[in-house]
Order: sequence, then structure tokens, then C-alpha cells
Amino acid sequence: MHDDPDARLQAAEAPDEGVIEAAEMTRPHGKQPYHDAIAPELIDDLHLAIGKGLALVGADEGAPPAAWLEAIARYLDDARHGKRRSPSDPTETSLALGCLLGQAVCRELGWGWAHVRRTRRPGILVISPDRRYALAPRAIIEHAAQGNANLRELAARLRTGEALPRAKPGEYLRVSVGPTRAR
Repeated sequence: MHDDPDARLQAAEAPDEGVIEAAEMTRPHGKQPYHDAIAPELIDDLHLAIGKGLALVGADEGAPPAAWLEAIARYLDDARHGKRRSPSDPTETSLALGCLLGQAVCRELGWGWAHVRRTRRPGILVISPDRRYALAPRAIIEHAAQGNANLRELAARLRTGEALPRAKPGEYLRVSVGPTRAR
């Protein structure tokens, strides 16, 4: 059978499970970092991107998050070594895989998607329930696609909390991969 990753992305649908969002919070006074809910139209795009990620790596929606992470890591390894074809649009690919990675972290660890503001690098991120940490899944996927990130090691670090830098609640410290552990 001919592998056509572009066709898989085109045919993908949003999964049954919705996007896992972070708990809402009241906006703090002053210049402290905070997060908002993601705009509804962006939630729809995020939801579809999760489905595209599932389709791309061939993962079952009902599989545990660890299986999703393994499927993403295996897909990236195979694509990097020429064992699998990559879709023609690398931006769509990194978005789909990043959204799937983020949703896996949310499902496994109780984190949630949010629009983080008043940080050095604001954006739509996955945040820990205590708001100590933030994860930029698409950036992590882009590093992993180049061989500069170990998704399996990142998942272990997040599960155990080991090797995570100290952070205060509400800091939204970005957890990164590779030689530099946090930014």
C-alpha cells in the first residue's frame, strides 16, 4: 500500500474527546503573568489538529497518552531516517503533532491548554494545574523532528517532576527539551 501522509491529514477528523482546557482564573492586577481561555474558533482548529496528529501517526484515539507519545516519537524517528514519508507541509505537520503531544500531556498529567499572557513568550500553551510550568508542544516537535529533542525523556521528566527547574505558582516557566532544560 502506498503511504500518503497528505491524504491522511486531509481525511482526518476531530476526535470525540474535546480539547482539555486549563481551569479559568481571574486576571491578576499588575504585570503578573496569567492565562485566558482560548478563543472558541481556535479551540476548533486545535481540536481538528489533534485529530490530524492521530491520523498522521496512526494512533487510536482511545489509546493511553503514553501510547500517543510513543507513536509520535516513533513517527519522527522514522521520518528523520527516511523510513516514512512526511506530509508536504512541515508547518501543518508540526502543528498536528504538537497538538497531539499537548493533548497527551493534558490527558496524562491533568495539564490544560490556555492562552498565556504577560510572559516573555506568550501564546497558546499547555500549562500545569498550579501554573508553575508551561509547555510549547509545537516547538518541542520541531526540535524533535531535527533530532534535538527526546520526547520519551521529556515525558518521563514531566511524569516524575525530576529535572524540572524550580518555579513558583503562576510563573508559567517553559519546560524545554535538549541541552537547556528550561527557558
